[in-house]
Amino acid sequence: MQNSLPAGAPLGRRSLLAAPLLALGYTGATGLVGPQSAAAAARFSQPVADVVWDAGTSQAIIWSGAAPGPQPLRLMRGDATALQHVLEIATVDGAAGFHAWQVPADLPADSTYAIALGHAPDIGLTGRFTIRSTP
Repeated sequence: MQNSLPAGAPLGRRSLLAAPLLALGYTGATGLVGPQSAAAAARFSQPVADVVWDAGTSQAIIWSGAAPGPQPLRLMRGDATALQHVLEIATVDGAAGFHAWQVPADLPADSTYAIALGHAPDIGLTGRFTIRSTP
């Protein structure tokens, strides 16, 4: 079917109904009112990659860009492509951007720790860092 309207002419009745019908179809199919943006993964400014923390000390974990609401903050360990969960540090409000953490004194020394924040698929990770044992 060809468009017989000259340039600048008002839209026909069919075109005026198309947008509301598409929106109604989207809402019915997805249950959403409109396209929803994905939650952002957190970006960490602390700890930085390769920093050294001592077990038993208080450390600041600082991030930005996380989705608001309850988010798990976890200590991870291992190879960068296969990090393993060590412990849950806390459940934090993603919008808070800060958590003071008392590093457990009994954590084993390792240079492959990382911190994760968020729910899949929007999980932010720090670079890997070291936790030293306390004497």
